Amino acid sequence: MRESASMNAVQKFLCVSAFTLLGTTAMAQVDTTQSYPTLNTGQTKVVEVSRVFDPWISDAGKVNFLPQLDDTVIATPKFEYHLLARPLVRLLPLRPIPPAKMGKERVGKLSPFYAKLGFGNNTSPLAELYYSGGRSEMLTYSVSAKHISSWGKLDLDEVKNVSVPFSSTDVAAHLRGTHRRNKFSYHIGAFYRHGYSSFYGAGDSLTRPVDSLWNETLSRHKGGFEFDLGSTHLDSSHFQYRVSGALEGYTDNYDNGEFHARAALEGYKDFEGQRYGGKFQVGHYGLSLGETRYPNTVVSFAPWLKLYGERWRVIAGVNLLYDANDVQSDLHIYPKGHVSYDIVRQYFIPYFELDGRLETADRWSVTQENPYLDPRVKVWNTSRNMEMCFGVKGRFTSRFGFNFYGEYALVDSMRFSVNGIGRREVSLGHYQSGLIAPMRSVYDRVAETHLRGELYYALSTRFSAGVHADYWSYTLIRQAEPWHKPAWGGTLYANYNLRDKIYAGIDFTVFGGRKASSATGEAIELPIDYDLNLQLRYRLSKGFSLFTDFRNLLFQRSYSYNLYPRHRLQAYLGIILEF
Repeated sequence: MRESASMNAVQKFLCVSAFTLLGTTAMAQVDTTQSYPTLNTGQTKVVEVSRVFDPWISDAGKVNFLPQLDDTVIATPKFEYHLLARPLVRLLPLRPIPPAKMGKERVGKLSPFYAKLGFGNNTSPLAELYYSGGRSEMLTYSVSAKHISSWGKLDLDEVKNVSVPFSSTDVAAHLRGTHRRNKFSYHIGAFYRHGYSSFYGAGDSLTRPVDSLWNETLSRHKGGFEFDLGSTHLDSSHFQYRVSGALEGYTDNYDNGEFHARAALEGYKDFEGQRYGGKFQVGHYGLSLGETRYPNTVVSFAPWLKLYGERWRVIAGVNLLYDANDVQSDLHIYPKGHVSYDIVRQYFIPYFELDGRLETADRWSVTQENPYLDPRVKVWNTSRNMEMCFGVKGRFTSRFGFNFYGEYALVDSMRFSVNGIGRREVSLGHYQSGLIAPMRSVYDRVAETHLRGELYYALSTRFSAGVHADYWSYTLIRQAEPWHKPAWGGTLYANYNLRDKIYAGIDFTVFGGRKASSATGEAIELPIDYDLNLQLRYRLSKGFSLFTDFRNLLFQRSYSYNLYPRHRLQAYLGIILEF
């Protein structure tokens, strides 16, 4: 209100000032021909007017601001409300949820002992024993033993009722543990293996007429211990490492000996989704054939890089390997690579692999592959210089999968098995050549092509089945044929488990296109080899089961190698104990 009165006074003052100014201006422009008396002297003053009187008013200046009014009256609104005295009706009963708590879970009962005991035709005992103890992650231990043998006889082409003994025994003990505080795990193991076989293969009646030669056998022994120590960091930012090593020894009844010592250091570390790692390994292989020594030292260093994405995976690396033996020293550079991309979420995954490696020819592994090789002959390492593989894998449904790939490899010193050739004096000064029982090894530089297709189906743990087919092709330089290598093959298998009460497994294997060398060097095509095997198991109680195994159910006269046929049928019956 006071502000309004002040504004009226200002407006009045401005109006009076404007009219006063106008009056003064008009008086200054009076006509000079008129006269009027002065107020003090009575004299007449004459004023001359130079032009006609033109009265005007100047533009008024607008006061450009708005007044602000302070409202002294503040209104306070009032609200009224009332609470309804009506309880909420719960349609569903609510139960309080107890708070989560950690407690000790009941530890299930262990069954640390397992035993499989059986016996088959052809005087064939079978035994498997296994025992483990300790629940502490600091220390667990296990002991195992396995034995299978056969002491039956076979009828060969020219000789009847020939003894064909075979035996394999494996005993091992292991200690394992994890130290959580210091973030490492360890393993120490010791083992002993024994193999026994007979050189029962023969050619025509002129080949091995001396009875003592039929009794030649190979009895080989191998033992040693191994260890490894590695980190167990759960955080991937830490450097992960593993140190391993082994000492092994080999002997046989032909005065052959072999000593192996190897050590390795490997590790990796993750950096922003990338993993960098490598492996350094040193191995020494000392072979003695009688009084002759054949040392062999292998040193390798293999760095690698792994990159991962949501749907893709890339691995790139190289293996630098130095192989020094009694004849020569070679430096090998093996590539290592892998590229895969999951186009349709585990349903269609194309991939490419690049690899290479050195396969050391230690006596035990060679005799495991072919127990009929002449133990008096030295064998050589095989270098797979490059292996390229392109394939696609995935699944048609959640239970039906596939894998198809093609592989091409360049191999130096690929080993082939051929029958040995000997001579016998027929008459004075005349000899007859023929095949002898111990086989020998020949080598060649090979370009190998391998095609494979796999289909598999799994219905939970109750039923599974699968099939795979293979095709091989070899380009040779020195050898006429890839001796004893199949040109094609395949396997069909199925397994069924009925409520852990009845288990049944069946598999059918076939391969063909194998060729062997005659005494004159001509190629002999071996018959198609097919094998049907059946396994049955019936659980009578929780810790007691019956089993039976049938091998070569089709009574096929198959050959592991030329002149070395197998039993037409091998059947086992036994029990399984678990407690």
